[in-house]
Amino acid sequence: MNYSLYLSSEEQAAPTENAPATSEKISKPQGFALLGSWANTNKTSQEIRRFEIREKVPGDKDNVLLLRVYSAADEGEKSWGETEITTLFEDDINKAGFDAFVADYRFEHELVRLQANMNLGLIIMTALHTYKGDGDHKNYFSREYFRRQSTI
Repeated sequence: MNYSLYLSSEEQAAPTENAPATSEKISKPQGFALLGSWANTNKTSQEIRRFEIREKVPGDKDNVLLLRVYSAADEGEKSWGETEITTLFEDDINKAGFDAFVADYRFEHELVRLQANMNLGLIIMTALHTYKGDGDHKNYFSREYFRRQSTI
């Protein structure tokens, strides 16, 4: 899994003899803020209706998170299955955890890259749909807002 941390210009400066390297001072933040079930704030959305984020192995020090997406379907919802969150992001080095992520769903004729971040208790998710092959489909994106339903 990739991790991205924002560092101030002072923290990016080369370490001195008295100050250890930044990587030695920072422990890996956790993605606990993202864990749980999230529902679209637009109940009539024709895109992603809800999703769940859970730890692959609860308490695992590698902090691998799994994502399961449910989208609108002719009859209710359709599960996209589970995929690993590939990259976690943190917008402030002083926070205790990650609050943004990237995950990919690779379907037979389509790649969907999900980019999401948390703001004011909501998750804002952008879905970038890229089609493969010579079909009539055009690439498109959607942006949806999700509120927490429950923690897992």
